[in-house]
Amino acid sequence: MQAAADDEIRAYASIEMIQELVHHRLRRTGDRARAAADGRDAAQLCTLLNFDREVLDLTLDLIEQTPTIRGRDAVHAATALAYGIERIVSPDDAFDGIPGLTRIDPSTRRAGR
Repeated sequence: MQAAADDEIRAYASIEMIQELVHHRLRRTGDRARAAADGRDAAQLCTLLNFDREVLDLTLDLIEQTPTIRGRDAVHAATALAYGIERIVSPDDAFDGIPGLTRIDPSTRRAGR
């Protein structure tokens, strides 16, 4: 997110990704105001992408066809594919091997700075 804030990259996020960020922040901290603020901040840094029928259909296809992907991760991958986004930033190797998608591990990017 820092790279997006610094205008080094153009960031995209599904509505579901913002929801997931808020969910995890709230679960970890219990601070509702901070979780909502973090969601708003992330949404400001990204071009937001819709979760529509095409994304849902791609999500279900990925769940059927890709043994490494589940639930929300399938939504994130399907969103990227539906919008023609070829790279996804995640430490989660569940995204590896999805045709048309390359995972960038944020820990290796940061180390490469």
